[in-house]
Amino acid sequence: MDIYAPKYYKKFKCIADKCLHSCCIGWEIDIDASTYEKYLKLDEKQRNAVLSTVSHDEDTAHFTLGKNGRCKNLDDRGLCKIISSLGEEYLCDICRLHPRFVNDLGTHIEIGLGLSCEEAVRIILTENEPFELVKIDENEDAAIDDLVYADVLKMRNEIIKSVEKREGTFFSKISKIKEKHDIKTDFYTFEEWAELLLSYEILNEEWGDLLKELLEKEPKCIESTFDSYFEALFKYLVYRHVSLAASELEFKARIAFSVLLTEIVVGLSERENKLTEARLFDLVRLLSAEIEYSPDNTESLIFELETELM
Repeated sequence: MDIYAPKYYKKFKCIADKCLHSCCIGWEIDIDASTYEKYLKLDEKQRNAVLSTVSHDEDTAHFTLGKNGRCKNLDDRGLCKIISSLGEEYLCDICRLHPRFVNDLGTHIEIGLGLSCEEAVRIILTENEPFELVKIDENEDAAIDDLVYADVLKMRNEIIKSVEKREGTFFSKISKIKEKHDIKTDFYTFEEWAELLLSYEILNEEWGDLLKELLEKEPKCIESTFDSYFEALFKYLVYRHVSLAASELEFKARIAFSVLLTEIVVGLSERENKLTEARLFDLVRLLSAEIEYSPDNTESLIFELETELM
């Protein structure tokens, strides 16, 4: 089955010890069965070294966390000891794939970078080229125009192209998308949306503290120079989430989900004392980690939108 990804996909490379928010800290990673079997087949010294960092929860093995929530395979320099001693082929599936996501759409597979990773945020939000899918092979062939898309994918791609048009502001184009697809997100205020998110599972206390802090502040205008970042964020959300819709109502809800998360980032940005590129990237990373990387939180928010859009 053919695999497609945004053209910027191959720009990604883990920045390892230079990362300020390591994915090897605070995450208890499950180990897939095939990788665990590889560990069992190592020589005694290597096997004992790896298994000393592993514990079991019923039938699932996972890496344990040490001091300050650090994976026990993370060395003092912030590098993975499994990679340095055994090689990347000994990473479990989750560690090997992060921060990538995979959507199997039946006719083909689409993959991409997720925004819980600070380097992925930088790549996606600073991409200046129009959104384009390429086939993942050594030649990076462009996705052919007559690729057989389901109707939902055709409409998804039209939405992405519509925000890339030069005429109008980003926010006016979002308004047109809402009108065309008969969706809305203003049945709650920004403050009410934030309160709803606070009622969901909080994975990182920094996220909860941020929402509470910024809820106390009044919004102010932000520079239009940040619009290109909001546009890139919206296109990413549409690409990742809209294609998974299984019904007309869910299709509308997933467009609304993409709009809403973008609007929440804008709302948070408006409440910052002084918005910088680095701070915007961090807001996006935190939101993605809390919503997109919690299936329960994503499903709850989409269900909320479906209920209101019925």
